[in-house]
Amino acid sequence: MNTEKIKLKVIIPAILLILPVVLILIFDPAAWKSKYNLVSDILGTILFVDVPIGMCLWHWFKPEHFRESRWMIPFGLMTLGSWAAVAGAMWIDLRIGHGPENGFAIF
Repeated sequence: MNTEKIKLKVIIPAILLILPVVLILIFDPAAWKSKYNLVSDILGTILFVDVPIGMCLWHWFKPEHFRESRWMIPFGLMTLGSWAAVAGAMWIDLRIGHGPENGFAIF
């Protein structure tokens, strides 16, 4: 009985985190046009879909980490991480020539 609970605690989050990436790769024909598109689709899905799902799963399995004022730590890290990822991705796009000259102004 206990091993079944542990298996479900591992299997359900794994499915919830892998499924969005698989669905994007199946239903987005542009993902397979170049290596750049494939990598950016996978990383974008992980960042903007899997990270929020992971935060929800974290709260579901470890609610004590979100009590009192400690809840601000994971959300602060997620906020800073998402802004750093978006700005970093835009910077990389501009450096490899996939973005416009005034990319940050447009962004």
